[in-house]
Amino acid sequence: MTTPDPGMAVPARSPLLAGFAHRRMDVEGVMVKHAIGGSGPPLLLLHGYPENHLMWRHVAPALADHHTVVVADLRGYGDSGKPAPDAAGLVYAKRSMARDQAGSCGNSALASSGLSAMTAAPGWRTAWCWTIPAP
Repeated sequence: MTTPDPGMAVPARSPLLAGFAHRRMDVEGVMVKHAIGGSGPPLLLLHGYPENHLMWRHVAPALADHHTVVVADLRGYGDSGKPAPDAAGLVYAKRSMARDQAGSCGNSALASSGLSAMTAAPGWRTAWCWTIPAP
């Protein structure tokens, strides 16, 4: 298994993702909650609206047979941080959410392992923003 840096371990509160390690990591002042399980090439699963990482509960265990699966809560959702919004709308911009996920994965061995993503809206917008160079 590709082992990410530990971040802040939190108790596995959900039997829906049994066998996954649950963590929170501070990324630029925002706590990002994610669960990691499996072995193989890394695969980041980003949820849709109004869901959280548990939307993948039926799919993630099967994918973990062949991948190191990371299911994450985007900022403002689930157990991830919910920073106060700003007037310009940048705090909850998809680019900010992408930085959270890139920072979370960038602080681990996943970043250098050919990370792929599977998404649902708004997760797909976040993944798309991740691919665009910052201005």
